[in-house]
Formats: sequence, C-alpha cells, structure tokens
Amino acid sequence: MGPSIDCVLRRSRLPPVDLEKEALKQPKITKKKEKNVGTDMLDGRVGRIYMPRQQVDKVALSKMKGLKRERREAAAEAKTAKRQQTAAAGAANGVQAKH
Repeated sequence: MGPSIDCVLRRSRLPPVDLEKEALKQPKITKKKEKNVGTDMLDGRVGRIYMPRQQVDKVALSKMKGLKRERREAAAEAKTAKRQQTAAAGAANGVQAKH
C-alpha cells in the first residue's frame, strides 16, 4: 500500500527567548506607491507609460515587393540597353561583343 511513516518529536526543550525571537523575525514589508497606476470603474488597473515622440520620417519601413520587382526589371532593361550600346560601338569599331 505504500510506506508508513512514524513521526516522533525528539526535542522537547524550548530555545532561549532571545534566540527564538531572532529566528521568528519577519522582514518588514512596506508597500511602495506605484507611480502612474490607477483603477478604472470596474476595479481594473490602468497605467500610463511615457514614450518619446517617434520620428516618423526617419523610421525604416518595409518596402513593397512590387517596387522591388519594378526596380529589378528597370535594372535588367538598363543592362540590355548598355549591352546593345556597347555592341553597336564595337560593331562600329569592328569588334564583336561578348554575350
């Protein structure tokens, strides 16, 4: 069924009064006032936090993927245009362009 335990009190002497007082001493707990915390009508806690104003013009926002695609297409068009210009200049000079 399980272990059986016999509890026996072996110390019957009481400690000295001053030692007992010091052993049973509890720390004094002072409740600190919470700043910027109040209660609402339904006894809920409501607190205020302070944050500095955000510099919206300096915030790094995520860029849309559509813009990224447009830039990639524009770069590809610029690359092909440059390749055609170099090919045309090379043909004028009698040199073949590498692809």
